[in-house]
This record gives sequence, C-alpha cells and structure tokens, in this order.
Amino acid sequence: MRNKVDYVENISNEADVICLTETHLDENIKNENILIEGYNRDPYRKDCNSSGGGIIIYISKFIQAKPRPDLDFDNEALWLEITFPSNKLLLCVVYRQPSNNNTFWDKFHESIENAMSYTPNVV
Repeated sequence: MRNKVDYVENISNEADVICLTETHLDENIKNENILIEGYNRDPYRKDCNSSGGGIIIYISKFIQAKPRPDLDFDNEALWLEITFPSNKLLLCVVYRQPSNNNTFWDKFHESIENAMSYTPNVV
C-alpha cells in the first residue's frame, strides 16, 4: 500500500468508498503518508500482523461513517456503519488468510447475522 498510494488515487476518481486488503501496513505507517485527496482524513484500517494481511477503507469526505467494532469477529475484519439521509448501511471488509479454517466462516456468518439484526442493508 505504501508504494501504491498514487496508483490508488489515480483510479479512485469516481468511487465514494475504496476497500483494500493485503495492505501490509503496520503502526509505523502514519495515516498522513497514505491519504488520498477527497477522502476522510483518517482512513479506517486494521493493520497486518507479522504474517501479512491488513485492511484499509477510504470513505469520501462527503459521507458519514463510523466503525462498528461490536461486529468485528477477527483481526482481519472491519465493519463500518455508513449513514445516508434516509437509511444506514453496514459494510464489512474481510481478509481471509489461506490458513484459516472453518471456524473463520462460522464467526463470519454469525457476524453477518448480528449485522442484519441491525439493518437489512449489509454489504
């Protein structure tokens, strides 16, 4: 991700939401080094562990969003609640490591059910 900010910025000209996985970011990479013009000042992110992964979500500065950690089920899952004038949407971005087992899918399914009890608008 660190080396690809310019590339992502160039292809993002019409997207309101950009979701990326395998970012390979860690706590040493500051948000100001990976900002994309027109998007939230602090992108939502889950940094990777030593074996890889990582998630980042950029939201247009014109869209209201907040993290939903109550729905997170794994270090590699990130839920956001996006609010529009007439409704809400829950967005989940997941990175599944190849070594994950069926327990991952069980937790993912449970997380989706919890989200759908809040709103049917789940992505």
